[in-house]
Amino acid sequence: MTLARPVLPGKTYMLTRRVTRRHWLLRPDADGTSQQIYLYTLGYNANQHGILVHNLCQMSSHDHETITDVLGTLPLFLEGFHRDLANAMKCHRGWPGEFYDKHQTSRVELTCPAAIREKMAYVAVNPTDCGGVFDYEAWPGVTVKCNEIGEKVFVVKRPEVYFDPNNKVKNWPDEIELRIVMPQVLLLEYGGLEEAQRALKSRCEELAKEARAKRHQLGLAYGTPASAVQSKFTRRSSSHEVFGALNPTFATGGDPEAAEQAREARAQFLSEYARCKALWRAGDRDVIWPAGTWEMRVLHRCRCHPPP
Repeated sequence: MTLARPVLPGKTYMLTRRVTRRHWLLRPDADGTSQQIYLYTLGYNANQHGILVHNLCQMSSHDHETITDVLGTLPLFLEGFHRDLANAMKCHRGWPGEFYDKHQTSRVELTCPAAIREKMAYVAVNPTDCGGVFDYEAWPGVTVKCNEIGEKVFVVKRPEVYFDPNNKVKNWPDEIELRIVMPQVLLLEYGGLEEAQRALKSRCEELAKEARAKRHQLGLAYGTPASAVQSKFTRRSSSHEVFGALNPTFATGGDPEAAEQAREARAQFLSEYARCKALWRAGDRDVIWPAGTWEMRVLHRCRCHPPP
C-alpha cells in the first residue's frame, strides 16, 4: 500500500498512466478514432471536475497530461477519465482483458515554475524521447504545440463507439470542448502568454536535442507518423526499464529551496496523518485530520483542517 498523499485545490501535476504490459492499445489511428476517444473522455471528465489541462500527449502505451486540480477533486477526475477511456478503447479494439496496468496513476506534483516548465516540456517531447518520431511535433497522437498552449480549444464530437447518447446514467453530450490553458504561474513567471510559450519551446528544443543525441549514440532509429498509425496495437514496448525504480511524488525543476519546502510539507503531512490514524484506530472519532486527507473525508465523513 502506498503512503497517503494530500489532495489540495490549486495543485498542478504531471499525470502518467500505462497500458497493461506496455501494449500499444492507445496507438493513434489513421482515421483518428483513438485520438477522438482520448480527447472526448479527457475533456468530458476535466469539465465535470474542474480540471485545467495545460498539455497532453497520447502515446501508444501510455498517456501524459499536465493539469491543475482547481477544486481538489483529482481522485474523482482520474477515476472517471481512466474508466471511460479504458472501456471505450476496449470496445474499439475488441480487447477482452484489462486496459491499464495494476499500478496507480503516477501523479507528480509540480511545486514551482521551474518544475512546471520542465515537465510540460518533457510531455511535449516524449514522442521523440521514446523514438516514435524524429520531430516531436509530427507525432500523430494527440499533442499540442507550445505556441498553441493558452489558445488551443479542441472541439470533439461524441465517438460512435461505446458512448450511448441515450444512456440514463451519464449524459454524453454531442460534442465537448477541451481548452488548453497556460498555467497561471508561468504567465506570471515570464510576463505573458507569448513569453511563456517561447520559454516552453526553448526547453523543448533542448530536451529534443539531448534525446536525439542519446539515440544516435546508441544507434537507435526513429519511427515515422505513418508507421505509428500502422503498427499493431497488440505490440508491446520493449525499452529497458529498471525494475523497482521509485516513482517520485513531487518535482522541483532543480530548485533546491522548493525541494526542501516540498520535503518538509510531505513529512509534516505524513506525521500528522499517522497521528490521526492512530487516534482513529483507538476509537477517537473527533480527531481532525490534516488538510488534503481524501479517503477518510470522502468515505467516512471525517473532519479535516481547511486547506492552507
